[in-house]
Amino acid sequence: MVALVAHLTASEGNAKRLEELLRLLVERSREENGVLQYTAHRDCDDESSFWMYEVYADDEALAAHRARKPLEALGSAFHEAIATPPSITLLTPLASR
Repeated sequence: MVALVAHLTASEGNAKRLEELLRLLVERSREENGVLQYTAHRDCDDESSFWMYEVYADDEALAAHRARKPLEALGSAFHEAIATPPSITLLTPLASR
């Protein structure tokens, strides 16, 4: 199993648009094999700050997800909605319930 956390910051005036795009990404992830969890979160203290938590069955599932280029499929709308490129941290799950 492999997981990742991604932090995204909406560009000025685009928090609602970024939220819509992240919801679309979550919906599209349901079509992918090996995606165990794909969750979008909004920061409670900063409405322009979003977090994605993703869990994949294995490295191959993550590679397949990345090969689909989900952000590129959103086109310029995604790039206009973010202030800076997403910060992504890969994780190895240790324990879960």
